[in-house]
Amino acid sequence: MTTQPPSRPDKKSREPDAAALQPGSSRARTVRSRDSFDRSQDDLARLGALVRALRLEHGLGTRALARRATACRSTIQRLERGQLRPRPSLLQAIAWGLDPDRAPKLRRQLLDAAGENLAPDTQGWRRYRWRRQELGMATGAVPLPREIARRVEAHRREAEARREADALLDGLGALDDAEILARAHELMTVACRAAAEAGGVIQIGRVMYGLSW
Repeated sequence: MTTQPPSRPDKKSREPDAAALQPGSSRARTVRSRDSFDRSQDDLARLGALVRALRLEHGLGTRALARRATACRSTIQRLERGQLRPRPSLLQAIAWGLDPDRAPKLRRQLLDAAGENLAPDTQGWRRYRWRRQELGMATGAVPLPREIARRVEAHRREAEARREADALLDGLGALDDAEILARAHELMTVACRAAAEAGGVIQIGRVMYGLSW
């Protein structure tokens, strides 16, 4: 009668011995690395879900949020899918794009959700992000805080009324035409009221409002 040798446990089912999981062992480092990776993925998924929830709360599509945050649409989509490790400057731009009046609070929420899963933010990246945001504000793609937007709009009304009044008064014989003079007076009154509403000069990056006259 042949005696069968005892079967060996399958390698995959073996329990690691205590020594293998001692601090400093390669197995312990592997387990910690895997746990850290899982936590990182969970944080990125949580961040992505938060970005999507905030975007929908503000009634924005991915394309609209990308424009307001001066980012690529694919960047927003990857972030929402938990596939992107963002820089703090990107989260700042997204917070501003969602609601400039609540940007500090939204930025804090996004940073807390990201945890330690942030790409380094170099000086060059911060300058790049600020230049894009500055250009977006000047062109109207990036929203302004409500009070600043109100004052900028008042400056624009003032400038438009003054231009129209000047155009009327530059016409041949305009100074002898009572109707033209009356209309120019109305426009200048509108301009003065708008200027008072706008307050002082507003500078957004390299663009200044309220210095035309």
